[in-house]
Amino acid sequence: MTKYILHGGFTKQGCNNKKEFFSEITTNLPDKSNILLVYFHCTEEQLKRCFNENKKNFVDYSNGKNFQLVVATEKNFISQLKKADVVFIRGGDTIKLLEILKKQPKFIFEIKNKKIVVGISAGVYVLSKYFYANNVDEVFKGFGVLPIRARCHYSGELKKIEKKFAKYPQSQKYELILFSECEYIVKYVK
Repeated sequence: MTKYILHGGFTKQGCNNKKEFFSEITTNLPDKSNILLVYFHCTEEQLKRCFNENKKNFVDYSNGKNFQLVVATEKNFISQLKKADVVFIRGGDTIKLLEILKKQPKFIFEIKNKKIVVGISAGVYVLSKYFYANNVDEVFKGFGVLPIRARCHYSGELKKIEKKFAKYPQSQKYELILFSECEYIVKYVK
């Protein structure tokens, strides 16, 4: 069974449940677990900043455990996935992330065999069946790892979102999950 931890975005300072979120990821992990950080959609500068932020969070909220943080590379992604105890897919440019992951044909198989998969914003979207992309005001298909329709960074525009999803009648059979910033949920899937 895979534990999916889905976050609506904004895990930086000011998020009042950041400790709870990172503790949710790390509490049952053994010492020296391998956490694969997926930042494919980041620039080199963003990648360094994201890595430093996440490293601090994993250190601060690990209850004294030491983890191996590995930044995913496109070239070695599948072998890195196979070694990972946790796959951590950070937010950012969703379309770019989808395009890169589509070039990894074993991604879906490997992701379904993990103990813990974390998606933050764009990470939630790629795992979803359908998602509402904030920056282009449109609905797209994700990989469908989770049978959900997702909207991250939600701020109360439900009618607008429902109207956009209505263009995809088949999407209506999937649960709609609206994530406010800083909000997260946990789903278990066999």
